[in-house]
Amino acid sequence: MVEFGLKLEDNKVADWAEYYIDYEKLKAILDRLKTAIERKAKLAKQKPEFARDIQVARETEEHSLDDNNEEINQESKLPPITQEFPVTNLAAVEEKKQLLQEAGISSIASYGSTTTPLKRIISMENLLHPKRFESKFKDALGKIEVEENSFEKQLYTEFDKVSGFYHSKAEESSKRLKLLIDNSGLENSVNSSRKHHIPPRQTRDAMQDLWHSILGKSSSNDMASQQERGSWDESDDEEYSRRTFDVHDREKELNSIHRALLDQYRTIKLLKNFYVLNYTGFVKILKKFNKINPEREDKYEDKLKDENIFDASKACEKLEEKHEKIYANWFCDGNILLARAQLLPKRNDGLQMDWSQLRLGYRLGMCTILTLWVCWDCIWGLVRDHNSTIAGRDAFPVFRACGGLLLLHWFWGISVYVWTRYRINYIFLFDLNPRTVSSPVSIFNQAVDQTLVFLVIMLLYYKAGTDAIPKVIQPQMLPTILVFYTLFSLIFPLRTRVPMWAAIFEVISSPMTSPNFFTVYIADVFTSMVKVFQDIAWTACFMFSGDFLKGETHKHFGRHYWAKSLWYKNILIPLICLFPLWVRF
Repeated sequence: MVEFGLKLEDNKVADWAEYYIDYEKLKAILDRLKTAIERKAKLAKQKPEFARDIQVARETEEHSLDDNNEEINQESKLPPITQEFPVTNLAAVEEKKQLLQEAGISSIASYGSTTTPLKRIISMENLLHPKRFESKFKDALGKIEVEENSFEKQLYTEFDKVSGFYHSKAEESSKRLKLLIDNSGLENSVNSSRKHHIPPRQTRDAMQDLWHSILGKSSSNDMASQQERGSWDESDDEEYSRRTFDVHDREKELNSIHRALLDQYRTIKLLKNFYVLNYTGFVKILKKFNKINPEREDKYEDKLKDENIFDASKACEKLEEKHEKIYANWFCDGNILLARAQLLPKRNDGLQMDWSQLRLGYRLGMCTILTLWVCWDCIWGLVRDHNSTIAGRDAFPVFRACGGLLLLHWFWGISVYVWTRYRINYIFLFDLNPRTVSSPVSIFNQAVDQTLVFLVIMLLYYKAGTDAIPKVIQPQMLPTILVFYTLFSLIFPLRTRVPMWAAIFEVISSPMTSPNFFTVYIADVFTSMVKVFQDIAWTACFMFSGDFLKGETHKHFGRHYWAKSLWYKNILIPLICLFPLWVRF
């Protein structure tokens, strides 16, 4: 089950984020309070009676701040604690004296002498010095009090913040609706009356009749016959013009009202969701407080019930009902259910701009231009020099390996998009953790960034090798940069990469572990990546052998000697080809 803190973050309105309950901060205070209470309970188990007396005395002091110390001691029936030997009652004094005599200590002054057995002294240390225990226990009580005060202060701060914002937005929505009603004459719609404004359906019918009368065949004939008879004059032209402008003005006004109602209704819906999330947060945090500190279980119940934000939640519902009624009367012939359906947010309606798609599209365009550029240079080099293409360069298998992994990332994003688009619950089928699953847009954003880096490095590598650009960076270092960037992308962000590597480990260790549907899916993908795995092996040998440090212009003896060795050709490559089939079956 997803924790409420994560659910709260996922459902926040970005523009209102600072006004939501700071759930994590309250939880952190409660965690500290829990630690302090556990420490107090641990100390109380050592000396229950002494701890109870100290706690009673502290509570008595808190409720009798104006009384003097003698009155406090009389009410709590505790003798004053002396500096020489603090005790709680006379019976305890006699008991301690008897224990001192049994230990061979004639007096308190002889405590700690060399004639006294050391172990017995150490075992009686807390007994002989209850002030040390008293100090620790009072520190624990003080820590609890500090954390309780901190929690109460933060809780009231969150109440005021959430309540103030909620009321201000509700009041603002109410004023905006009143202004819209006053300026548009919608008060008649609230009272289910349509005397002063033409309803939308009648407006559209009036426009159709008007244009039929102007452009229709029968109307044109009538107008021509009237002109022939001389019955059509300038006043008729003015009437047509007046009616045309009047209908257009009314249509524009209705469109403006329609858009204003939609926008305001959705704001009220978001405000209602704001109320539900924050109310749930306060309820959950107070339940956690009651569980941690049962002694103060009912401390904040009245605050939760009497808080204005929760009593005024019906104001938002009334505004919502009023918007639905106005919209239904004007645009749905009084059908409330149809009005609610039309008022729901829809994609691409222009009311909610999502700039992330624009940024994604812009970078996709950059990737397309770079891809065309790389392809053109490769083709032009082949046509011009007949043999100078990037495929013939020394480190091209490095680009093949990184490009294969990059294509896998793109295909995963496309698969997730298709599954999400057609409502296939792949998270349940693959038994994934919803917290670590990225959305299709997030996957595409990462893939686009990686593609841009890949294409830029590939283009620089090709241009530097053909002396088309200055060699600020040596060509053999560019594949190395790509390798390190690919490794970085395979490790970060940890939130999604750790589950990915855990799933890959389960696939590799499948003969020793129980497979599931997701591991079988990954194993199927691995069987299609044999060539990519071979290029990855070539890249690893290229890096570990130090060949990436050697320039391409010099012919070194034994260059890539490992690629021609027996262990690489006859052992490593066949094992790589068989490995995906092994883990699959």
